[in-house]
Amino acid sequence: WCTDCNTKMADGKEIDKLEHKPALVKAVAATAAKEGNIEYYYCENCGKYYSDEEGTKEIKKEDTVIAKLAPSVIEGNNAKIDKSSKDPVSFRSDASFADFVRVELDGKELVKDKDYTIKEGSIIVTLTPEFLATLPAGDHTLSIVSVSGTAKADFSVTADKVADTFSKEES
Repeated sequence: WCTDCNTKMADGKEIDKLEHKPALVKAVAATAAKEGNIEYYYCENCGKYYSDEEGTKEIKKEDTVIAKLAPSVIEGNNAKIDKSSKDPVSFRSDASFADFVRVELDGKELVKDKDYTIKEGSIIVTLTPEFLATLPAGDHTLSIVSVSGTAKADFSVTADKVADTFSKEES
């Protein structure tokens, strides 16, 4: 029918109903970098999701998703850093690089490309030697903040031996 002039354009014919064929989608474990999913069935013909092979228990796509895990530091935790060293120090989170938000040290946000650099390989944060030289001796906590959570690493900075010797001579 033409909806503008209300005229019949042609006779239709009956077609067979599409066969319902839910296909198994295997479960995938979630990681800090990627969402996972439960095992479920998907029917390409009707575009619906099911929890059973027969396609009688419909679920929503959102019901199949397993959220990303909270990230953690997988390299650099418990590092011991010599303050007088001119070497950068790296920490690596297992979160997705695309999820990166910021870096904090002892609860204060650091400045990208000044205090640290970042690169892919999950998330690799490298503290610059110039920034490390400003840190007081003692224990510190580095936080790599991502969309899916915060990965924390503890590390300690040892005092600059030259500065320690100088300060003892002044006393």
